[in-house]
Amino acid sequence: MPFMEVMVGYISMEIIKVSVARTRPADKLVNVLGYSFPSAHTFEIILVLLVLLGIIKQILRNTKTLYFIQIFLFSITFLVLFSRLYLRVHFFSDVAAGVFLAYGWHSIWQNIANKLTKNLHNC
Repeated sequence: MPFMEVMVGYISMEIIKVSVARTRPADKLVNVLGYSFPSAHTFEIILVLLVLLGIIKQILRNTKTLYFIQIFLFSITFLVLFSRLYLRVHFFSDVAAGVFLAYGWHSIWQNIANKLTKNLHNC
């Protein structure tokens, strides 16, 4: 299920990106192709972070280890978001949209997964 969440989420985000067709900032520091809105890097890192945290919380019972893993994952996530803005390959709104879309997609997916597992347990 986690793999499906990420794959279907990525496809959905790409459909939004192509539909909006927003060009990238003109003053970017690196040469990148494709549309800007929403940031795919941001969407994917946030979505993978949320999925990994859900899996890790089910597996680990040691709160100190969990705390350090969370700090590590959030640090990587912050660096990715910061790099998108620092390299000027995205507008702030592109990165913000990637974050909100990932949280929204994860919430929707979790609701669907919870309803499916409830239905399976009731059968």
